[in-house]
Amino acid sequence: MLRPGFHRVSIEFPRLSKVALDELRNKVTQTIKGHHYYKACGGYVSAAVDMAENLLARGMPKEESTFKSVVSRVFPSTGSKVKIEHVKTDGKTLNLGIAEVEVLEEGFKLFKLRRLIRGRGVYDGLNAVREKGDYAVTETGFGSWILKTSYFSKEGVFKGAYININTPVEVYPRSVRYVDLEVDVCLEADGEIKVVDEEILQKEFENGLITDFLMENARRTLKSVLDDLGGSLKERNPQEALSLLRIDRFVEGNPNLL
Repeated sequence: MLRPGFHRVSIEFPRLSKVALDELRNKVTQTIKGHHYYKACGGYVSAAVDMAENLLARGMPKEESTFKSVVSRVFPSTGSKVKIEHVKTDGKTLNLGIAEVEVLEEGFKLFKLRRLIRGRGVYDGLNAVREKGDYAVTETGFGSWILKTSYFSKEGVFKGAYININTPVEVYPRSVRYVDLEVDVCLEADGEIKVVDEEILQKEFENGLITDFLMENARRTLKSVLDDLGGSLKERNPQEALSLLRIDRFVEGNPNLL
């Protein structure tokens, strides 16, 4: 028997959407910086938000540093294992695997993740064979529009790299998450640079899945990546050129949430 009910829909709110929602909420009630981000963390962090905002409503002063110190214990640290959640514009979430945090700067301004590559085949966009024992090192930062992922053989030989362009990266207690903006830059081991899936970005824009704002930022980020890599490759090998592609240049604002 069919009965009246409710429609349910799952909506992805990337980092900048959460920032905008924070600003709207703050106009009507006490709201700590990062409210919607922290609530999305769930569990202990979400409960801590409620407690902090209840205290604000009673006239307690804002002490963001105190709040961050309380919740920071549940976030990843060096050696932690995290999932890499690669969200597509159609809503599908791809789990790229479990990675270990190898390098971590305060506040996740920069961090590096290492994961083992499973399966065999060919790396998408790269003229490189995927083999048993290969590993990937991903470098990014909280709020970054890019992820740099370098692929290596089990002996440590560089096979190529992917620079993924995405919505600003978020870090959660057990995962790293972002929305893929489709277009990527591939750097071959011999230094060749290729742009892939730019036509998909354009199609998603025309279909209304990517806004004017995101399209503008994706194109600007793409140009910056190409300019930086192209300039560096004139005098350096591919790995050195990639190392000079600084993550902090691609961070949106100053997240300062962790």
